[in-house]
Amino acid sequence: MRDVLATEIMLARTWVSGCNYYYCISDFYPKFVALPAAAEALGIARTTAYRMVRSGSFPCLTTRMGSSIQVPTKALMHSLDIADIIVHLDDVENGAAHVGEN
Repeated sequence: MRDVLATEIMLARTWVSGCNYYYCISDFYPKFVALPAAAEALGIARTTAYRMVRSGSFPCLTTRMGSSIQVPTKALMHSLDIADIIVHLDDVENGAAHVGEN
């Protein structure tokens, strides 16, 4: 049986006064990562990464921004098999409160 990340009941608590209070993990990170950092995370040497981008064989989407090459965080997470799970605002607040108690 396939694991369910979120059910309709779990998402029901995300609506408070008509506002949306849930986020995905990727929302807490920058939208883009520099190619050298993405290459390091993937275990690819920097020069090899640039060569792969030129040949179109880099394992995830890349985009040129000015003179640098950037990798969307969501694409990098997907390549690393990191689930972009839903995080509820109250979970974040409760976690922060718990850390503050210690």
